[in-house]
Amino acid sequence: MEAGRVIACALSVFVALFSDRFVLVASFSQSMDSDFTFTLAAGRKECFFQTMKKDASLEIEYQVLDGAGLDVDFLISSPSGQVLFSDYHKSDGVHTVETVGGDYMFCFDNTFSSVSEKLIFFELILDNMETEEEQDDWKAYVQEPTYWT
Repeated sequence: MEAGRVIACALSVFVALFSDRFVLVASFSQSMDSDFTFTLAAGRKECFFQTMKKDASLEIEYQVLDGAGLDVDFLISSPSGQVLFSDYHKSDGVHTVETVGGDYMFCFDNTFSSVSEKLIFFELILDNMETEEEQDDWKAYVQEPTYWT
């Protein structure tokens, strides 16, 4: 997924550089992503926390890879404790949250199963997490456009 974003960004820069008229109005946003795979024991619930800044985006994608029923309960809660999304007995899901500053909690719950453990994969994609200084760094690499006639 990250490779696709890099290619799309590079392609748009290439097109902009070689077009007849070049106007640069850009804001680059770096996304960070991480993926994890873990075993969720029968009758257990596991929660994870992610600190987010205001006006960022948190996307989580999960999938049950192994275990009876290939299902799990899932929830995301805001820093204030409000449940934003919840899934019951699902094998996969994708959720995106526009964030306020604070710690977000997401939990995988297998308490409904007394026998079967589950193998869970999840990926976090964090957008707009850079600081103000990082936003201005790209300006050092931009030059005035050159027009070919």
